[in-house]
Amino acid sequence: MKQTACALLSRLATPVCAGAFALALVGGVQVGHAQSSVGKEPGAAGSREQLLLGVRAFRGERFDEALAIFRGIESKGRVPEIGFYMGMALHQLGRHAESLAAFREAQRAGMHEPIADYYQAVSCFRLGMMERARQGFLRLLHPSLGAAPLGPRLQV
Repeated sequence: MKQTACALLSRLATPVCAGAFALALVGGVQVGHAQSSVGKEPGAAGSREQLLLGVRAFRGERFDEALAIFRGIESKGRVPEIGFYMGMALHQLGRHAESLAAFREAQRAGMHEPIADYYQAVSCFRLGMMERARQGFLRLLHPSLGAAPLGPRLQV
C-alpha cells in the first residue's frame, strides 16, 4: 500500500512536497525521505523538523495543530511552499477562503501541484464559486485546456 501511494504521488506531485505529503497520506516515511526545500539552506534543519511535525499532525487529523505549526514555519520565511501545507490544513478545517489564499501564495512561490489544484477546485465549490470550481476540475482532467474558455454548460 505504501509503495503504491508513494508511486502515485511521485507521478502527481512535484519533488518539492511529495516526500512530506506522502508521510501525511500513508505514514511511515522516514525523515530523510522528505523532498521539501526545507533544510537546503543553513539553519533550516529546525524548520524541516517542524514541517515533518506539522505533516504528522495533519496525518493524525489534528488540523488546528498542523496549521499552528505551519504558521510558525511561515513566520520564519524558510519554506516557500508552506502555502501548500497551510492550504491543505485550512481546507480540512473548512476555512475555504483562507485555503484559497494559501494555495495562491504557494503558486506565487513557484509551486504548481495537482493535489493543491484539486483542493482549490473543491474549496471554490464549497464557497459557491461554481464556474471557477468547474474550470478547476476540467483543467485537472484536461490539462491542455489551461485557461481557455470552455464550451457551453449543461443546463439542468
